[in-house]
Amino acid sequence: MNRWHVLLVGGMNRTEFRPIKPSLCSVAIVEEAEDLRKGCRLLEKGDFLPDLLLLLQSYPREFSAEQLDAFRRLAPLASVGVVLGPWCEGEGRSGKPLPGTWRMYWHQWSGRWGRQWERWFQGECPLWGWPTTAIEEDYLLAAPVPPAQSRSDRIGLWSLQPQSADWLFTALKDWGFDPQWIRFDAGQQASNILGTEPRNFHRSKSGKMPLPEEVFRRQDSSQLSKLNAVVFDGTDAEGMEAVWLRQLATRMPESNILLLVDFPRPELWERVRPWGVKAILGKPIALGDLVWHLDQLENKET
Repeated sequence: MNRWHVLLVGGMNRTEFRPIKPSLCSVAIVEEAEDLRKGCRLLEKGDFLPDLLLLLQSYPREFSAEQLDAFRRLAPLASVGVVLGPWCEGEGRSGKPLPGTWRMYWHQWSGRWGRQWERWFQGECPLWGWPTTAIEEDYLLAAPVPPAQSRSDRIGLWSLQPQSADWLFTALKDWGFDPQWIRFDAGQQASNILGTEPRNFHRSKSGKMPLPEEVFRRQDSSQLSKLNAVVFDGTDAEGMEAVWLRQLATRMPESNILLLVDFPRPELWERVRPWGVKAILGKPIALGDLVWHLDQLENKET
């Protein structure tokens, strides 16, 4: 199979964008340009014609529709994707997104890109094969559906948020996983820190979150070592959430933790990665992204 040609445009050296080029180089020939004007000059030389233009957008309106039109005149068949940095949160509501592009945030890159390459190798249409008129609803309709077979993976779920926790628990079951609540009410008299009954074990009855050592003193935390991974449904991974995150990591042999937060920042990712966090996902999440990351953890174990 011929290798793809990808043109990367933008701030490759920014922390949030650094993993992108290495993930592309194994499957594509990659050229770089600081901005679209320099990218167009590269194409005008005639030595490089990209199949994909990937814009690394650090801030709103970094790239203009006029500049993109100039590029498309030089490479009309190239698909155009945009990877958005943390300063671009909410641009779809308050900014002017570039027309005819597919988009994702920096923290969605590994899951989204991995899923699309899987579709490509399975003979299905990936993001870059969609027409420029496709909208977000079209991509949602093409999202993967739960498999019929069951899995053996035991997934711990830590959450203080009943609505999202119940949704995550149900969704993981629908995908064939074996989800387990991680209890953290120090006043409970149960001997096992894990549970499957709904709504009882994922939030404190007292309304106050106890310290992990209080819970581990009353309940058998050795069961955590039997989990394949933990989905940590947090808000900002600060304060007591950070304490729990680090304590859970020390009690899991592989520290396979997926962290869900409201507004991921690159500095947060740099801080939690040494604790055993394998990926950080911004909420609201796409279920397919979460399942892809869980599958990657399972493949590494096998």
